[in-house]
Amino acid sequence: MSKILIIDDERIIRENLKRLLEFDEYEVVIAGNGNEGLELFNDFQPEIVLCDIRMPGKDGIEVLKEIKQSSSLAEVIMVTGHGGIESAIQALQGGAFSYLQKPVDYDELEIEIKKALEKQEMVKRLDQHVHDLEKAINEKDEEITRRKEIEKGLKDANNSIQSLNKQLTESKNVAEAANQTKSAFLANMSHEIRTPMNGIIGFSELLRNTTLDNEQNDYVNTICESGNILVALINDILDVSKIEAGQITLENIGFNLEYLIESVLKIVKPLVQGKDIDLLFEFEKDTPQCYEGDPTRIRQILINLVNNAVKFTEKGEIGIHIGTTENKAGKKLLKISVEDTGIGIPEDRVGLIFKAFEQADSSTTRKFGGTGLGLFISQSLVEKMGGNIYVTSQPGKGSQFIFTLDLKETDAVVESAITPLQRENLKDKKALLVDDNKNNLRILAAYCQEMQIIVTYKALRAEEALDWLELQTELPDLILSDVMMPDMDGYELAGKIKAHPKYKHMKVIALTSDARPGSAKEAQNSGFDAYITKPLIKKELIDVILTTLGDNRDKGQIVTRHMAQELSLKGLDILVVEDNKMNQKFILKYLKILGCNADLACNGQEGVEKAASNKYDICFMDMMMPIMGGIEATQEIRKNVSKDLPIIALTAAAMKGDEEKCLLSGMNDYMTKPVNVKKLKEVLGKWVLKDKEPSKK
Repeated sequence: MSKILIIDDERIIRENLKRLLEFDEYEVVIAGNGNEGLELFNDFQPEIVLCDIRMPGKDGIEVLKEIKQSSSLAEVIMVTGHGGIESAIQALQGGAFSYLQKPVDYDELEIEIKKALEKQEMVKRLDQHVHDLEKAINEKDEEITRRKEIEKGLKDANNSIQSLNKQLTESKNVAEAANQTKSAFLANMSHEIRTPMNGIIGFSELLRNTTLDNEQNDYVNTICESGNILVALINDILDVSKIEAGQITLENIGFNLEYLIESVLKIVKPLVQGKDIDLLFEFEKDTPQCYEGDPTRIRQILINLVNNAVKFTEKGEIGIHIGTTENKAGKKLLKISVEDTGIGIPEDRVGLIFKAFEQADSSTTRKFGGTGLGLFISQSLVEKMGGNIYVTSQPGKGSQFIFTLDLKETDAVVESAITPLQRENLKDKKALLVDDNKNNLRILAAYCQEMQIIVTYKALRAEEALDWLELQTELPDLILSDVMMPDMDGYELAGKIKAHPKYKHMKVIALTSDARPGSAKEAQNSGFDAYITKPLIKKELIDVILTTLGDNRDKGQIVTRHMAQELSLKGLDILVVEDNKMNQKFILKYLKILGCNADLACNGQEGVEKAASNKYDICFMDMMMPIMGGIEATQEIRKNVSKDLPIIALTAAAMKGDEEKCLLSGMNDYMTKPVNVKKLKEVLGKWVLKDKEPSKK
């Protein structure tokens, strides 16, 4: 137990310090003046002295001088409430260990005491070392040799330190170079692997559109499915490497959480075919739907968790529940849970499932497949987003994976200055394609042809594209450019195009296999108007092109597939024929959120009149209405107004035969009340979304 002497003429101060130090298990004695302090010092032999400077009789500087004149190793920490810089200098020149101003911060004092004790310990060890040297020297009686040995030892130690510093510097440089090499390797591997995968998936997609028999179609579907599985596996392996290297970065863009959840369900829906499983999702009341964050990574977490649930569930249900919670500091967090009715996880294995390459059972990989990377990656991403993930499970009854995310709430992404083009408006638009991979150019050209976009030129290098543009009098509307290319890359190309007064009106879309989070921001900073990753999904590409060409902003957030998806319904002209005020209010409000233009007719006759005087993309038609019902109104529209307008029954009539009556009257589809928002969006997507074939009008 270390001993401390406190010398201070203020009783309250010395007694308070004594209590605090004794609480920290120091042995403490106190003195009220300098003379008493010196007497106690000689008897008590403390390691530390806390001495006031201003005291009656013998002041602190005199006490310090006498203590330092003794042979004691005690360290003196001077404390004063009145001294200035002169006192501090005088105390430190007199040999004080440190100098503190009153009122004393106890935490600061504790640090100084620990430093002083550490110094004493070092001095003691040094003294012991010197003593041992002197003993050896005395035994040999070679004073000159002793000096030379000490000098040589110091010189050798200095040389060793210099050599060690050099080695440390070299090791640091090697480590930094290795990290840079690893980063470059990961980026290159992502590009090199995704490029042929883009060819495999792209040509398979094109092959699907040719005349195939059932067996051939099955082969093509298998190729596409296998390609997507391989891309997912590659992504997992690259993500683990990035996590281990501390290179995971996140986007910060606006997105709609409901759309994101729906896209996840669309991806995993084919996996439950053949299984007796219901896929469900539910938002708690008043849960915000629009956030800023990284939708790609959040989608990745959800796909990992839902895929995991599907893999271990044979029947029952898999549900995604979305709500909010608060952390210990009272901050609001997004809370998402994925629940299943599967085989569950044994209690003794729950702690292992978030480790890389680990699964709940050694036989799991053989029976169910998988690398064991998904949950490890999900945990790393959740923690990167300021959240936490955990699991509750009962063997034989199912599991519940719950995670929280710290995200900023935002308004809906629907931009007033963006009105996506209709698919038919793409006809005769001109595009320049830039990619150093010939297969990618072929796939892009085929997609453009399918969209009736004219490909004016295909360039294998960025420089070639610039040279071609320089010679043109009629410039393309759109440039689709790869990012990772030799010599001049896509970022530099986009920068040069946007900096040129002649070219800056053209829209430039990045098509990249560099799928690092943060690359969308880099693309935006370089001048790209939109960004989409490879392998390309045709529908996503079409949505991004339509949205980008309809973007009239001077500047703003870069168009991504997420924004394009949210804007895909914007600008639709919709006729709602409905007499119930509550239903009117709900449907019109929701269509407004989607950016649609909705007109209301309160009965069938009014609906016929509005359909005749306006051009609508779709009509939602109630069946039971005054003056004229939905069946009669539909027949009238089909006879005298339009045979092509999609008319969707929106009705509380759900008896056997009601759907047949609606379809026979000329309606295109059938929805029952109460209105299901998910079904409403599915119907809009089915009948009027931009990835339909353009109209033949």
